[in-house]
Amino acid sequence: QHPVLRHGSFSAPLYIDENVIVLARHHGNKWALTLSNNSTAAKTLTLKLPEKINAAVFTDVMNGTSYQLQNRSLPLTLPGLSGIILLSM
Repeated sequence: QHPVLRHGSFSAPLYIDENVIVLARHHGNKWALTLSNNSTAAKTLTLKLPEKINAAVFTDVMNGTSYQLQNRSLPLTLPGLSGIILLSM
C-alpha cells in the first residue's frame, strides 16, 4: 500500500542510543521513518530531522496518529518493546 516501504533508499540512522534506533527511507518525495525501542520502559525523545526531509506532518501507519514538525523536530514517546512507522504526508 505504501511504495516508500518497498522501494527507494535508506539513510544512515537519524538517531541511535542504547535502546532506540530511528531509520529513514525515501522514495520520490515521500519519507518513512521507522522507530524501535528495545527497552521495557517508554522512551521520550525529540527527533531532529535533516533539511532533506521536507515534510511537515508524519502519520503512524498503524493507528493514524499524526505528528506535526516543530522547528524541524518531532517530539515522540515510544512505548517499551515497540516500534512505529511514520509516513510523510
